[in-house]
Amino acid sequence: MRHAGVVKLTEEELEFVTGIPAGAPGDASTRAGERLLRGCEKILEYGPMFVVVTRGKEPCFAFDGSSAIEVPAFQVEQVDSTGGGDAFVGGILLTLLGRMRRGEKPFGMEREAIRDMLRFAHACGRSR
Repeated sequence: MRHAGVVKLTEEELEFVTGIPAGAPGDASTRAGERLLRGCEKILEYGPMFVVVTRGKEPCFAFDGSSAIEVPAFQVEQVDSTGGGDAFVGGILLTLLGRMRRGEKPFGMEREAIRDMLRFAHACGRSR
């Protein structure tokens, strides 16, 4: 992970990699948010600049070392989730590449830009 700029994991993967329990599915409590934050902080220790944790139909959770943000997923009827995570990551990468093409830094975005990127990623993940 030390060469990665962005790491995207599911809650289950975050728990597996960090050993920090993710909590019960659908648990949107403050304690669940604290566990996600601790897990993301642990991932950032390995070198990435940005961590995103997808949580199915729950909001995704992202952390860049200074600011945590949750962005709601679009509520749609799920027919097949195959490739959804790949499409989600594609939305993030397309956004970051667009920033670089415009001469902007890919990381260190303002909170609203992060929110927009994650909303776009959710849209990509839900529209296969």
